[in-house]
Amino acid sequence: MAESRVSKKKEPRPRCTEECKRLRRVRARASYRLFWELYDFLNGRPSRAAILRKVHDILDFRRSFGSERNAVYAAESLELVLKDNGEVVSEEKRPANNESDAAAKPPDSASERRVGKGNGAVDVLAQRPGERVVVEIETGKSNTKENLTKIAHADFDRVVLVATSPAGSEACQKAMGAVTDGPPVQLLTWLDIS
Repeated sequence: MAESRVSKKKEPRPRCTEECKRLRRVRARASYRLFWELYDFLNGRPSRAAILRKVHDILDFRRSFGSERNAVYAAESLELVLKDNGEVVSEEKRPANNESDAAAKPPDSASERRVGKGNGAVDVLAQRPGERVVVEIETGKSNTKENLTKIAHADFDRVVLVATSPAGSEACQKAMGAVTDGPPVQLLTWLDIS
């Protein structure tokens, strides 16, 4: 007996409503990912010290302290508050804040990698066996010479400066002329990468 085929019409997928579209936009935001990460972090039942350090790191990453000096002061204040309240965390749990700590556990690639004292952070650190490359994005608003000096005293093989504006390019050229020690420095502009 021959089987009869009954063609089934595919039911159309329901259209995404405005609310559905809004939820997709919200879930695509960096703030949504940040709160998701914090939610997971808190599920691990971290200590008060770990929570406060996480808050400091988030504010520092977003440059919310306003300056490198203020970020250093905030870190010192946080550590003193923790000490005054008996919250002692072993050294291996503390975030790396000097170049020997940073060199001890280098990632394959990372953004905002700490270098030197305070908030001396590079924008991107990329590495593979035998080579560590730093990429600094320069707008012309930061102290490029100071940044390049800190990088020169850290253990990197190459530095790439990416200037995002004419002011950034000028600041990079001046800094490159003033800082002669350290690894080779390559300057790219927004015109090179656009």
